[in-house]
Amino acid sequence: MRSNDQAVQRGAAELAAVRREGRPLYWSVAIFSFFVNLLMLTGPLYMLNVYDRVLGSRSLETLVHQKPYELRLKSAAVIAIRVGGSRICANQRIPKYS
Repeated sequence: MRSNDQAVQRGAAELAAVRREGRPLYWSVAIFSFFVNLLMLTGPLYMLNVYDRVLGSRSLETLVHQKPYELRLKSAAVIAIRVGGSRICANQRIPKYS
């Protein structure tokens, strides 16, 4: 009975140490996730702009001028996901998927 209690205490201490060690990773994942989700709003915001400005005025020029901004923001989101994912994998020694 006594050895079982010691094993439970040792396991609890080990788990607490692992959680403490991984705490910075949790914060970096949360911040990274916030910014990626913010960048993912570019599609809906672009569509709102198209419906509001382009369809209302029937101006193809406005649509042509707005498209590069949307493409830049989407490519920034993709780059952020790839760079952040590879850094997290490198820090945790997880095999990286291409």
